[in-house]
Amino acid sequence: LGRPEPGWLPRLAAPAAGVQVGAAFAFLGSRILGQFDPFTPAAAPGGRLLLVAPNIVVAERSMGAEPHGFRQWVCLHEVTHRFQFGASPWLAGHLLGLMRNLLDDGDDPGALDELTAVMSLIEGHADVTMDRAGVGLVPELRRLRAAVEARRDAPGMVQLVARLLGLRAKREQYRRGATFCRGVIDIAGPDALNGAFETPAQLPALAELADPAGWLRRVAGRGR
Repeated sequence: LGRPEPGWLPRLAAPAAGVQVGAAFAFLGSRILGQFDPFTPAAAPGGRLLLVAPNIVVAERSMGAEPHGFRQWVCLHEVTHRFQFGASPWLAGHLLGLMRNLLDDGDDPGALDELTAVMSLIEGHADVTMDRAGVGLVPELRRLRAAVEARRDAPGMVQLVARLLGLRAKREQYRRGATFCRGVIDIAGPDALNGAFETPAQLPALAELADPAGWLRRVAGRGR
C-alpha cells in the first residue's frame, strides 16, 4: 500500500476537531439566554442587546417560571450590561486592550488575571443588580435564582463540554463577582460599588474579589 504521505494524520484530525468544537459550541449555544455586545457601536450606538427567544422559552418551561417575570429578569441582566458600558465609556476599550495583551503575550498570567477580574465584576454586578431590581417584578425570585444556579451547575454533558472548552470559568465569574458585589454593598452600600466603574484604577484586582473590604480601603478608605 505504500507509505502514508507525511502530515496526513494532522490533516484528518483538524477537520474532525473542528466538527467537534462546532458541535460543542452549538450545544452550549442552546443554553444562552441573552447577550450584550458593546463592541459594535457603528452598527448599534450604545451596544446591541441580544435575546435568544427559543432558549428563554425552553428555560422558563423547564424551571416552571412565570414567563412575563422571567423574561423581565433576563432583560434586567443584559440591560445592566448596557448601563455598565454606558456609564463607563472607557470600559469597552479597556477590555479590548486586555484581550489584545493576552493574545500578544499568552504566557503572562497577569494579563489573564486582570481580564478575569474585570469580567467577574461585570457579570457578578449584573447578577446582583437583576436580583435587586427584580423584587416586586419577578414572582418567586429566590426560587428562580436557585433554579438558575442549579441549571448552571447541572451535571452531565453541559458541564463536560464546558470543561473541555475551558468555559467553566464563566460560571466562576458569576459566582466570584456576585460575592464581591454583595460584600461591597453590605459594607458600604450600592453607591460604593458603582465606584468600581469610575476608572480603570478602581477596578478590583483578582485577589480583591475575595476581599471587598480590602478593595474599599484601597479605593475609598471605607472598608472595615
